[in-house]
Amino acid sequence: MKITAAAIGSFGDVKPFVELGKEMKQRGHRFKVAAFPRFQSYVEENGLEFAPIHGDGDLMMRLLLSECKDGLAYLGGMKQLYRKNPEMMEQAFAAAKGADLVLYILLGGFIRHAAEALGIPCVRVFFYPFDKTDQFSVQMPSMKRNTPLVGFTYTENEIGMNMVTRSLLNDWRTAHGLPKWGLFSDYRKLYGKPVPTLYAYSESLVPREPKWGDHIHVTGFWQGKEKTDFQPDKQLADFLSAGEPPVYIGFGSIVFDGMERVQKAVYDAVKRTGIRAIMSSGWMKWQTGADDSICYVDFVPHEWLFRHVKGVVHHGGAGTSSAGLRAGCPTFVLAFGGDQLFWGLQIAERHLGPAPVDIHSGKWTQEQIEQGLLALKNGAYAESAKQFGVMLRQENGCSHAANVLESLI
Repeated sequence: MKITAAAIGSFGDVKPFVELGKEMKQRGHRFKVAAFPRFQSYVEENGLEFAPIHGDGDLMMRLLLSECKDGLAYLGGMKQLYRKNPEMMEQAFAAAKGADLVLYILLGGFIRHAAEALGIPCVRVFFYPFDKTDQFSVQMPSMKRNTPLVGFTYTENEIGMNMVTRSLLNDWRTAHGLPKWGLFSDYRKLYGKPVPTLYAYSESLVPREPKWGDHIHVTGFWQGKEKTDFQPDKQLADFLSAGEPPVYIGFGSIVFDGMERVQKAVYDAVKRTGIRAIMSSGWMKWQTGADDSICYVDFVPHEWLFRHVKGVVHHGGAGTSSAGLRAGCPTFVLAFGGDQLFWGLQIAERHLGPAPVDIHSGKWTQEQIEQGLLALKNGAYAESAKQFGVMLRQENGCSHAANVLESLI
């Protein structure tokens, strides 16, 4: 089977597909990842095929996440990204051509239209709930749960996606012999049937909506095998052996105009609480000075590093959240937008970490960050996180997802 996966987004969006791709390749299938060019070497180093989809990842993170204030701003941001890269559809068409199956996440949804033009079946993939449920709202996670208003936030998302599709892709659709997309067209169906859907997270964190059909599968997180051969540099190795286990602090692919203020607040909180910390740079670098209680690093594999820390502090992306929880680490989320506050609340509700801090709202305080760090330092969530990690490590999301995909073709 030949599979093309459109993983348009950050490293946290690409990595799960690489892990799934390795599982599928081991089973004898071909797996191609279509993503921004910055990820080509990572994909190919893992033995998978790559197809470039041009786009500005930094701009995407700003427009659709950290600086996105509401649904209208999100739709405007998507339009701006697509119009800036009009070649994306033809690149998606080329990436899908010859595949037996196309997978896509939300931001890669444009490849669905290329697949339709080619007559190829599709599978939707999400790292957070996207199909309608009244249980909770990812878009507005603080909203009172189990109400019709919660369910309506999902309907809003669907209508918004249709508005963007009509505006940007209808000329392409008609040029390729497809009918125009309407305001009430349904991304959940293709060729008159429900589109199979994979949710790459654990039901232990987010219970399945009972009303979802059997075409929707909650597989567990798509995590790879733990890296045991990684060798840290001397600076990191010496720091880890020099005292009690530190706390990891890093914000991955977040691009945020107010990051300097956030970084200073975190740095000051580290000093005031007296914890030892590993501060990891992502798409934005740490700007604070050197200190004996802090070790600054660039990328270090989470699967290895999180086994050596007493807690993790991060932005709350699904991938980083799963890596920390899988390692049994208490988790403190500083949410910058998107689904991050939702994951932070899920973690806190299960007593796996402190209440999240909503950086995106602009109403956060230095004290909130200090209190969260103190909770990690004092081991308030250590036992529950340890037990939860044991449970997560027993799941195999990649294997479950691969079984579903093999059953489709």
